[in-house]
Amino acid sequence: FVNSLCNFLSTQTQNATLHLLPKGSAEIVGPVIGVDEGKVTDASWGRVVSLGPLQFGQSREIVLPMKVSCGDEPYLEALVVFAGPDGRESRSEGLGTSRSASADAKA
Repeated sequence: FVNSLCNFLSTQTQNATLHLLPKGSAEIVGPVIGVDEGKVTDASWGRVVSLGPLQFGQSREIVLPMKVSCGDEPYLEALVVFAGPDGRESRSEGLGTSRSASADAKA
């Protein structure tokens, strides 16, 4: 009972989705990494990832291979959609603008 109650109270939402929209000349160049393939849907404007339930303070790592140009223009819009405490749709969004080279980056 105690474990069930703790899980209930710590759950932010039972079903969250992540919408990934390339901006400008950016392109998605591979599959989403970090979730099962069946939880990803291609859309004409980008990708939708079903995240399922989210706990308060929980983090998820999703990798999206992309081709982006140099500069500081936004290259990705990420939007998380979930049911809020009142049952109505809530959203949280962000723009990807910073770039840093990594050993995994391809020219």
